[in-house]
Amino acid sequence: VPILLLSLYAHSLYAFVYGEHLIMGNTALLRFYTMQIDRSDRFREMSPFRFDTSSKSYIFPTLSIFDQPVGYGTINALSGDHSWNPLQLEKDLVTTNSDMLRVMALHQQHMMQFDLAAPDGKLARVDNNYILLAAKNFSHFYDYGRSLEYHLSPLDTAMIGQLTIPALVPGTFRELNATNAINMYVAVHSAAILLAEQAGAHPDIEKAKKLLYYAFLYNAYADHFLQDAFSAGHLLVNRSLFASITNNKALHDFYSNYGTSVVNARGNIWTAYGDKHFNQQHLQYEKNGALTDIHYPAFNPEAERIIQAIVYSISDIWEGFERGHHDPDHYRPLHRSIPGKGKDRVSYIVEHYKALQLIPIPYGTNLATIMPDSLANNPEIRRANQQPYLRNFVRSRIANSLTIGVTTNLFIPEGSFFQGLDIRLNVGLLASKYQINGKGSKKGAVDQWHGFTLSYANGQTVAQKTASHIGMLKGGIRSNIDYWISDKRFIGFMAYNEIGILKQNDDYRFVFVPQIGIQLGSLFNINYYNMPIGLRLPAQLILPLKYKFGTIISPGSGPSYFSGIELDLFF
Repeated sequence: VPILLLSLYAHSLYAFVYGEHLIMGNTALLRFYTMQIDRSDRFREMSPFRFDTSSKSYIFPTLSIFDQPVGYGTINALSGDHSWNPLQLEKDLVTTNSDMLRVMALHQQHMMQFDLAAPDGKLARVDNNYILLAAKNFSHFYDYGRSLEYHLSPLDTAMIGQLTIPALVPGTFRELNATNAINMYVAVHSAAILLAEQAGAHPDIEKAKKLLYYAFLYNAYADHFLQDAFSAGHLLVNRSLFASITNNKALHDFYSNYGTSVVNARGNIWTAYGDKHFNQQHLQYEKNGALTDIHYPAFNPEAERIIQAIVYSISDIWEGFERGHHDPDHYRPLHRSIPGKGKDRVSYIVEHYKALQLIPIPYGTNLATIMPDSLANNPEIRRANQQPYLRNFVRSRIANSLTIGVTTNLFIPEGSFFQGLDIRLNVGLLASKYQINGKGSKKGAVDQWHGFTLSYANGQTVAQKTASHIGMLKGGIRSNIDYWISDKRFIGFMAYNEIGILKQNDDYRFVFVPQIGIQLGSLFNINYYNMPIGLRLPAQLILPLKYKFGTIISPGSGPSYFSGIELDLFF
């Protein structure tokens, strides 16, 4: 049962899928090799890769022993999603009949059919750890609402050295897996650089090659999290066990599909997407004035930015090797120069780890710590770094949520009425339609959201001044339709259509309870979605923001009416 519950919200929470990671990593390494052509022959001599003509990519020969080419992109794709540390991944890749080999074969089978990856259900049957890794993969995500300084605060330079000691690797990765994507990348990337520096300084050529091999293996593992940092779905979720149950999967999938505006340390602003949207053209032809202007490059600008970040990351490994080689007795490992904490740490890391200059900056970061004032004070850049205004509204529509209804006889016609309380759980999303107008804004758009609902109501029906206690357990379909007056104002209409069981005294009867409602607070720009719960509840009580009317229909009695307010607790 626990595994089943985990599977309901853990699947599809990874950033880019297997085939996307594969393309990113293999393309970046191929470009890195092209850059090395004019350099010394030492790279060719020391490199742990060889070119594989069948896959048209550079692969690790020592890991490609079962007729499945394992390239840099393969490690990118398997890291974190199917294995929780690089040494465990290496072991599984060279072990006969391991789950990892079956995972690779399954992915390859579906990629041959032009899928990007195997379905989650099939992967879970092949890889017993897949669901558990998905449930615990906090390190694949940003910590929404926290600055870049906060994301780097867990970085421990002593831990970087521990990552290069095999016996300490499992425990150290358990600690890292509880952090975030940026910290995970910087820590493991730093360990890879340290291994490359040690390789360059080592007098024994064979041991130096071994160290450089592990440097690239570690870095391929780290680059998975670098790639995750570009995924819109991983920028906007609160990654915790409770948040997983309430909103993660729905919010992740929504922003991966629709995208979100982001900015990086170089001041580049773009729309980031997520899994299954890497290198999508997003109807580019609609943006051209003439047929002769249509052009589809091999990679769109967003994809190029991700690939370039990986090239920077790989280049750091070779530069570390060169640093150790040129001054083996006196070089200073790069990670030992990282300041202890605060703004100096952030600016140093962004300056020396060039890949971080390209990733989206966490929303709410103090831009002055990582870019010149001319960029930090630019209104468009500042706006792109603000938390998306509609994020919590979207979460309330698509996430699992809990509400309380308070019903009365206000505005009820003559006859029987019901008064009491109901607790409602909204779960899942059956269908949705989220619109943007031709100018890229919400004005005039009509959104639709449909999902499941389950509720329990307890109170009394009153007819001709005679009260009778009832309880109702019911479930059905919830619907929201939102008409946008402007980018921040909308009128919301809601409906519940539920069936269930009504208990009155010792009598149990079938019950049908249709309800309709209206949401007016948003029309007056009262955005309680962005309020903490301590303020949101009083605001909803003082200014009823959601008002509903319904009917209880049950055999053997006339209809009972009710009206009241609904309070959003958690979403």
